[in-house]
Amino acid sequence: MRLQSIRRRAALVIPIRAGLGIVWLVAAIVAGAGAQPALIGFVIGALGCAFALLNDPRSRLLHGKREPSPYPDDGVLDSALRHIWTALLPSTLGVNILAAVAIVPQPELTAILGGVSAGLGLAALIALPSAYAREEVFVDRQGTIYTKQ
Repeated sequence: MRLQSIRRRAALVIPIRAGLGIVWLVAAIVAGAGAQPALIGFVIGALGCAFALLNDPRSRLLHGKREPSPYPDDGVLDSALRHIWTALLPSTLGVNILAAVAIVPQPELTAILGGVSAGLGLAALIALPSAYAREEVFVDRQGTIYTKQ
């Protein structure tokens, strides 16, 4: 059974999301957005996204408190690339596709979307210490949660 570590997934994707956000900020400025409006949009996108993700009650309301299953004997940890790919879908990929589409007609929007991408990384960075403070959690492709006992 193939499993992924929630900690590892978050830690691996943080620099990718932040880097993509900065790339879109620079691209927006090069494409014609003013530096100051682009930077303001970037910061608003990053902070707004991080705030929304960290305060989203849906996971608590929809799933409640689920008890994790014991780590399976046949459990195999996925590669780092598979951890990254899974973490990038659909949120990071979707935001970055939208940023690419908006670059020519609306470079300011690209800067905001770059901020959203960076905000995804910021939210993961803020949540990472709490993930290390508790026992390690693993997930399979169906969303079943496991812990090592």
